[in-house]
Amino acid sequence: GMKEHPIHLFKQMVQLRAREATSEALEGPLQIQLIFWLPGTKRQENEFCTKGGDWDNLAKAVCDGLNGILWKDDRQIVQANVEKRFCFEGKPPGVAVTAWTLE
Repeated sequence: GMKEHPIHLFKQMVQLRAREATSEALEGPLQIQLIFWLPGTKRQENEFCTKGGDWDNLAKAVCDGLNGILWKDDRQIVQANVEKRFCFEGKPPGVAVTAWTLE
């Protein structure tokens, strides 16, 4: 069959972890922060990552994937901060997601 695109596998992992960490979907307007940790060499540690996927494509995968889990619908997001950073030594690649309600 067709090979699954890595972004779909990434989205499934994000969904799995979010379900474990979240009791119910947030409501109302939201502010979010996404920090993507991407693989890099030791000398790149702590630097912003200009490689890897485009920030907007990465963010879209996460925001779509968390619909009905962390928030009801990603249209609720009205403010967002997205960072791409290289992993610290020994830290696995991934994404840190934080969301705040703006009531």
